[in-house]
Amino acid sequence: MKLIQYISILSLFISSLSAGINVLGNIVNGKTPIKNAVLWIEIAGHKAKRKPRIEKMLQRGKEFFPKVMAAPVNTEVWFPNEDPIFHNIFSYNKVKKLDLGQYKGSGHPVVFEKSGVYPIGCEIHPWMSAYIIIVDTEFFAKSNFGGKFTLKNLKPGIHTLNIWSPELKKQISREVDLKNGINHLSISIEPSEMKKKRKKRKKKKKQSNYGSY
Repeated sequence: MKLIQYISILSLFISSLSAGINVLGNIVNGKTPIKNAVLWIEIAGHKAKRKPRIEKMLQRGKEFFPKVMAAPVNTEVWFPNEDPIFHNIFSYNKVKKLDLGQYKGSGHPVVFEKSGVYPIGCEIHPWMSAYIIIVDTEFFAKSNFGGKFTLKNLKPGIHTLNIWSPELKKQISREVDLKNGINHLSISIEPSEMKKKRKKRKKKKKQSNYGSY
């Protein structure tokens, strides 16, 4: 009986180690939470698991959903057009240029083989904008409206934490020292690291031979 109990306790201990450690964090600028920040951990010597993955960035009401997408290398992204009008998806990223042409419906998928920040826009509707952040790791997260995020199944040690946000002037990297168990991480961004807020442009309906679009 004692042997069975010992084996059960040992198996639970081993499974807890294999599950890795988690980070519960939040990111703020002063007292203001930063939403849609993408955070990812680089672990020295760790080879990323590049499993095929499919994601969708919707076009609805002349807007993109989500506004910011985080995904690992080799992710296949679809850009379904749910509007009754044409859209034309493009990106002028140096690593991978996109131009999907004008279309309605499901469109065609794009596979992102390399890491980087891909600004997404619509040639027809210039106010439509979004970002796809491709990372070469499975340890990544995106902050919610409250600036909170969770990173799972990490390893203890000193690692590099990368932070990207459309509100930041540039990508930020910091060292984090992770311990066994649950790690609580609070990230404070300095005002000097933030972009100046711009006034939102009003959507203007354009006229053509086919009416407004």
